[in-house]
Amino acid sequence: MTYLRMTIILSLLTLSLFTCVVTVHAIDPRFTLDPGILQKNLSNKEAPSAQLRKKEAPRPRSGETVYTVKQGDNLLKILVHDMGIGRKRAKILIPEIKRRNRIEGNAKLEAGAKIIIPLQEKTGKLYTKNAHYIDKKRLMPPGREIVAHRLSLRVAQESTRDVIKGARIVWDKLLPAKQSDSTTYSINGKSFSLDLDPAKFPVFATVTGDKIIVDMGGNMSSIVKSLIEQHDSHAKLISYNLGDKTGFYSDLLNAAGFYSVEKNFSVSFGTDPKLTVNSDFKVENDPDSLLQHDIFLINTARGKGGFPNVLDEFMAQQGFKVINVSPPHISDEKGRNGDAINVITEKEPNVMMERLLKALKLSFEKNRMIDLYNMGEAGIGLRIKADYYFERYGKKYVVSVFKGDPEEYTLLRLLDSLNYHVLILDPKEDFRSITSKMIAKLDLSGKYAMYDLLPVQDVPYGIQMSGIMIDAPKRAGKIFLAETRPDPVITELLKINGYIIRNADR
Repeated sequence: MTYLRMTIILSLLTLSLFTCVVTVHAIDPRFTLDPGILQKNLSNKEAPSAQLRKKEAPRPRSGETVYTVKQGDNLLKILVHDMGIGRKRAKILIPEIKRRNRIEGNAKLEAGAKIIIPLQEKTGKLYTKNAHYIDKKRLMPPGREIVAHRLSLRVAQESTRDVIKGARIVWDKLLPAKQSDSTTYSINGKSFSLDLDPAKFPVFATVTGDKIIVDMGGNMSSIVKSLIEQHDSHAKLISYNLGDKTGFYSDLLNAAGFYSVEKNFSVSFGTDPKLTVNSDFKVENDPDSLLQHDIFLINTARGKGGFPNVLDEFMAQQGFKVINVSPPHISDEKGRNGDAINVITEKEPNVMMERLLKALKLSFEKNRMIDLYNMGEAGIGLRIKADYYFERYGKKYVVSVFKGDPEEYTLLRLLDSLNYHVLILDPKEDFRSITSKMIAKLDLSGKYAMYDLLPVQDVPYGIQMSGIMIDAPKRAGKIFLAETRPDPVITELLKINGYIIRNADR
């Protein structure tokens, strides 16, 4: 055998042995270190290229928050629903958000992307591009700009500690027999021991007694995740990204194994008035929850607040258990859509008119005798009785109910020629007809319709009611006239939100 042939054979044997060794001792890719981690420790770092720096996302400044985009999100939805900002202010902030995040035109947001929400406040003004500002009085109606701005800042500054504290409140109500384990999470393998700080990785129980580990901020490495997944089949991992509290609760509730979890739940009671109750989540523990009145409604949004006690008690009677993470919102405003709600339930037209005149704060006389002809040179004196007489802004008004006497009707019509404003009512007319005729005769704006007395975007419940919203004579603001007296629950909710309820029948 020649020297050359021996050399070739030895080379092939060496290559074969090397291949076998590599095959036998290949490292599981789950435990392969990311070269980027090692790169951070190198003393001589390469500066990123100019092109890379250009594509990097902007970093948040002081007073700004970072939001993680969810599927189906748009900027208006994020600001109004998730951050509790008023719709008007949200529309003004959108151009600044697009500029800060380099969003062009109407480009759609990608799920998982992080965007900066600027909510900086300086000397009572909202700052925008190039340090120009917009006066807050132009963003919100009088009396509400301070409240609305304070709420938006409070949402932006909510700490992870507060979020977990709120989640503990929810869990203590949902799973009282399976209290969440707040001690250090630990697992031990043959060649390792792993401990997690409960402040950074809190643990919650599931329906079946398993564990949910929350990665606060998404800082858990892939190696640690792999160790937990391989050695603890009873542990589930979820992440909380700062600013996405709704997404966190959604992930937490779904990981817990409840029978049913519904997001953005809404239910209505009654038709007129109509009470609509909204909650961030509806949770059912098992298939019999509906029959057992064991349905939970969870409110997590801090901007809108929770349910007041009167609504908690009402919902309990309907089979719902309410869990409020935040205290209820109590309005310090009086008369959001109107200064007062005046209820007129009287059906008889003559009495109904008297109630209406009182509600409108008009001074009137009953059974007033009005001169058609004065006793003068003609020697004739003729007077006619009007059911109601009043004056407004120098004009004279006469209101009477037609009693079937054609002579009386003719004489009342003669008053039109003497510059009286005459309104003759039919005995069969109802509230809607009489009030509509009256506001038309008084040249007031308003119409009979179903009104949103409590818009649902401001609080986690809404109230709709039929009536007429008009300008209140002799004073600023508006007044609402209704023919249906709201029940005690709706009455209390209206009062909590600043309305004055008056019973005009008294």
